[in-house]
Amino acid sequence: MSPASIRTMTATGAACAGLVVLAHLALVWNGADGFEERRRIAFDHGIALAVILAVTLWLGRVARWLADGSCSPIGDAIAISGSIAVLLDLAWVWRDGMSDALQVTAEHVAALAVVAILALLGAQLDRQLSSNVNRLNGASIRRP
Repeated sequence: MSPASIRTMTATGAACAGLVVLAHLALVWNGADGFEERRRIAFDHGIALAVILAVTLWLGRVARWLADGSCSPIGDAIAISGSIAVLLDLAWVWRDGMSDALQVTAEHVAALAVVAILALLGAQLDRQLSSNVNRLNGASIRRP
């Protein structure tokens, strides 16, 4: 599978998945009872769209890694999923009402810092795992 075909299939899949999520949102929106339920429905569908975005970003990074090796799939997966998770949690807390905005912000900034450290460790692991392997066919590139 070539990097271009991964990018093409990823874009097609993301567009289709996004349309399905939005169609489902439109379908359930009319059956909602009041403002609070509509807010919950919109938030839940926003989470689904964020997950689609995260998968799309990661697959794009994998395609770039296959093309020229300039990315780190493990570190990128940690960075993308961790960032989306922290920001979704922040949105969840913000939606439910924050009691102490400064503390909540500081906690989430600290969580993003932990994600960054884990992503760097993942990138280091990826470099160690892929240093002796040809990315396109998995064959060893060490000379006997």
